[in-house]
Amino acid sequence: MTRIYNINLNMERIRNVKVKYDYKYLSEYCKKNNITLNKDYSVDKINRDTIIHAKCVYENCLENVEKNIRQLCNVGCYCRTHVKILSIEKVKKTNITITKIAPLAARGYIIIGGVNGVLQGVDAVTAGQVVMGNGTDVVSLPISSDASLSGTGALTIANNAITTVKILNANVTVAKVSADLKAEVLTIPASFETGELGAIKFKMPYPGSIVNVYAIATKAIAATDAGTVVLKNNAGTTMTVTTPISFAASDAFGTAYTSAITANNTFVAGDILTILTAKTTAGGKVLISLEVTRS
Repeated sequence: MTRIYNINLNMERIRNVKVKYDYKYLSEYCKKNNITLNKDYSVDKINRDTIIHAKCVYENCLENVEKNIRQLCNVGCYCRTHVKILSIEKVKKTNITITKIAPLAARGYIIIGGVNGVLQGVDAVTAGQVVMGNGTDVVSLPISSDASLSGTGALTIANNAITTVKILNANVTVAKVSADLKAEVLTIPASFETGELGAIKFKMPYPGSIVNVYAIATKAIAATDAGTVVLKNNAGTTMTVTTPISFAASDAFGTAYTSAITANNTFVAGDILTILTAKTTAGGKVLISLEVTRS
């Protein structure tokens, strides 16, 4: 803690008693207040107007001080810089309250350090703006053209502001897209012809479920008996349909059948699904469309 030296020998005595400013008085004063003189004044004829050269006694300052003996003994041996500091230190810290500070330009202003550290007010009350540093000053600005901030703190992203490069790869999942983007159709040809009956297998590269089947004859179905189409999941379990897909004997080209699929119809990436065609009397071809919902 800074030690502030006693700058008066006896202020009451100085006010009421005529002081003889001579070398003895100077020597006693300097000794009592730890003042270092820059020269030997013992051989000089000293009076009240004699200029005294000494070192500033504020901590380790040691700046040169030039004052007449009256100023030195009544004000103290301080350089110009530390005279100002001592003046500030005389103010009791707890007495500088918020009510003592000069008012700012308007409500909502804040105090910042301006050029050369001079305090100044900045308007921080504008709705939708934030206070930030810009590398030089503290400023109040809107956040950007891509978004807006309300006076209540609600952040609104502008239309078309989120571009592809702003989305981290692999973070737009199926769960984030609308239902129509999750749907797709697989079209698979099947046959009731000799040598072409039986299982048609296909591998799924993603997870999901088959929710509907639509089958249309692309070649007339041979007479005598029906031709059936059965769907199976990866485990070989038959998928549950609301209406079995069964082409009647002699169904003409373009005849179609459809059904919803309600159970045993889910799959994961890598599953192998099966379409199984069957007919006793060979003849006829169909095109099968499977409606898939990704998950």
